[in-house]
Amino acid sequence: MHIPKTGGNSITAALRSAWARKPLSERLVVRIRLAGKGPAAVRRFHKHAKARDIHAVVGEHAWHDHFSFAVVRNPWDLMVSSYHWWLNRADRWKSLQTDAQAVAALGSFPRFVDSPYGRERINEQLGNFRDWICDAEGRVLIDNICRFERLEEDWQGIATQLGIQVDLPHLNRGNRVAYRDYYDGPSKQIIAERFAWAIDCFEYRY
Repeated sequence: MHIPKTGGNSITAALRSAWARKPLSERLVVRIRLAGKGPAAVRRFHKHAKARDIHAVVGEHAWHDHFSFAVVRNPWDLMVSSYHWWLNRADRWKSLQTDAQAVAALGSFPRFVDSPYGRERINEQLGNFRDWICDAEGRVLIDNICRFERLEEDWQGIATQLGIQVDLPHLNRGNRVAYRDYYDGPSKQIIAERFAWAIDCFEYRY
């Protein structure tokens, strides 16, 4: 599950590289076997589709027959990264240009956090970590949860599980000051309340 701002583009690139290295005959067999069912059915979803939505389409058997994982990230750091995405990248998509202008017009990070963009979204996607990895009752659906803060190490475990050998590229890496420098007291608390479940489950600290 590709939660925005958690290294998903790098992971996707690594998985595509590993897939391309497989013999053509093996790739064709897999495509034929999965045609019209299982993972092939999720192509209609956005790359940031949530586990519960994909699970509902592929069904219980196909879901548990395939390995699934996601990456989580310190929420305070994540939302600073999301803020910069709105300011520097979002307007590349015509459908998001009005929203990108609205975020820029807020004028500061604390105002961003206290807006619907900071309270309800990660980039343009609605939801919190729990929405991506759990079902409607709050039960975790996926097999493995990695941490952005140790992604290189966790990726090795994922690669071993998948039986592949491929390095993780570093895509969309940003250069900015420490995330704590962006927050004031109220904005820090807003993120703490919004991501309370993830902060508790994964023991994140400001």
